[in-house]
Amino acid sequence: MGKGFIIIMTSVDSKKEAERMAKLIMEKRLAGCTKVTGPVKSYYTWKGKPHISREWICIIKTKNSKYKKIEEELKKTHKYELPEIISFNIGMASTEYLAWLGSSMI
Repeated sequence: MGKGFIIIMTSVDSKKEAERMAKLIMEKRLAGCTKVTGPVKSYYTWKGKPHISREWICIIKTKNSKYKKIEEELKKTHKYELPEIISFNIGMASTEYLAWLGSSMI
């Protein structure tokens, strides 16, 4: 039911940066919807040391075929040395929602 659509997630260090990335993706019509949520507290190990950071999450809903272009845009504009760019297949979604999502991007 959700075949052909994915959710891409990335995290950034500020609300302003998350909103900038969301606007970039949407202006290029690479996604049908991008949500910004946060702040969240991230616990991770970086270069062998534990860290705790406050971050914002961009949740990007798009077609499988848009992944590489979105990955390129995120890598090109992201402030992190190694940005989180992960995707999940949308397993199930309403037919109407997927029709809208698909029609919302080029």
